[in-house]
Amino acid sequence: MTAITCAQNQDELFDVMPPPQDFVGEDHIIENPPKILFEANDVGMTKYSVIKRKDAHKTGAWHRAIGIWLYNCKGEVLLQRRSAEKDSNPLRWQSSAAGHVTSGDTVEETVIKEVAEEVGITISESDLELVTVTCEIETGETEKFGKIDDREYRFVYIAKTDKTLGEFNFNTHEVCEIKFTPFHEALDAIDRKDPDVCPLSKGHVALVRCALTKKGF
Repeated sequence: MTAITCAQNQDELFDVMPPPQDFVGEDHIIENPPKILFEANDVGMTKYSVIKRKDAHKTGAWHRAIGIWLYNCKGEVLLQRRSAEKDSNPLRWQSSAAGHVTSGDTVEETVIKEVAEEVGITISESDLELVTVTCEIETGETEKFGKIDDREYRFVYIAKTDKTLGEFNFNTHEVCEIKFTPFHEALDAIDRKDPDVCPLSKGHVALVRCALTKKGF
């Protein structure tokens, strides 16, 4: 039997977060994110219990993830098409980079790391603008991985980039294609549930749209 090749380490450890007390209906917005969501597990200490990626995505344990939308001076956002190796939503288009917060890392460290690992550019913490924190829930079953019950606190960021498409060096185990597209077209596709794009909550899309509109595009 051939072993499954994954873009992700299925034994990677995530911090288990407390379930949300409340969020705003379909918007799934955490209006006042508690401080605990931003804190990292201290090295050598156990502030939270931890769980392996493969178990987190099957048991519904709440954990942390990030998503970032890189935008340029034209009002376009960089989209990536997820590789066939991904354990969820393979070959679908999504935001510029996304990933999970590994136990011991901060949220901001994760954003910077995921951008470097997935699309091959360097950004700094000062580039990041936090848009919102949402609850993103995905349930179902896939042929490759079976049952999925994925429950995430998603930290959503935007950041400006002056890079052209040719300056990105994407990781082919993570990403199979990238493109720039007008931000409203990208967000409209999510709103209309286009099967070629990754689903996101109503609040995630609305607040990213608002944040980019305020930039004057």
